[in-house]
Amino acid sequence: MRPEVVAEFRAATEYYHKERHLSRSFRAQSAKLLALLGQGSGVVLDIGAGPALLGPAIVSLGYDYIAMDMVLEMLRGASGILLEHRAAMVVADAEALPFADRSFAAVTAMGVLEYMSNLSQALVEINRVLAPGGVAIVTVPHGSAPYRRSCYAWRRLKAAAKRLLLRREGEPSASVSGTMKYVPTPRRWREEAAKAGFDVAADGFCNCQVLPEPLASLSPGFAQRLGAVMEPACLVRPMRALGTQYVMKLVRA
Repeated sequence: MRPEVVAEFRAATEYYHKERHLSRSFRAQSAKLLALLGQGSGVVLDIGAGPALLGPAIVSLGYDYIAMDMVLEMLRGASGILLEHRAAMVVADAEALPFADRSFAAVTAMGVLEYMSNLSQALVEINRVLAPGGVAIVTVPHGSAPYRRSCYAWRRLKAAAKRLLLRREGEPSASVSGTMKYVPTPRRWREEAAKAGFDVAADGFCNCQVLPEPLASLSPGFAQRLGAVMEPACLVRPMRALGTQYVMKLVRA
């Protein structure tokens, strides 16, 4: 994972400890992920676990649990949860997992693959540590969702306006870049998974967003309420594009 991403998440540690579990995005993604994981046994490796918010739910499904993150401060906040459920924590990079081949019944990665320096390497590593019959459940951005397209357009417009103003003031323009490296379409996500030796056993969409930017930012409360009301629409094929997150259940090809 890129150093600037690690720094950004380290700076967001307090939010993840105190507020992340309250967000509609987290609730929508975790519900979809846990439904695809289902009950079972063995050890689950949770990549990008943060403060182990998924830990109690995964343990309740019958699994043992290991929380892994690149940011030690995130995991320190999870110590109470991990002790309560006799779980473990590991500071490591998803692109170089410090585990033997075929170690885990399942791997989960919620909202983390898009930040990898080398997505292909991370997926290959996940495949390597899965036991025979194991599954990987990953949630990633849905790059072709109308809401995300409106975000890109709005950011480009603001960046262009900023460059214009800086030129008028005689100052050099600054480049604008986000920390997400990969925000492809679902088809591209499936292609990346296939290159790493996976088949997609099941998939779906979640975290419905109806209002585009900048309207969503101008009325965030209404945008969130409307998205929550429309969340069931993500189950209906013509409306699935409204889901801003794409969820895949991956098995070895």
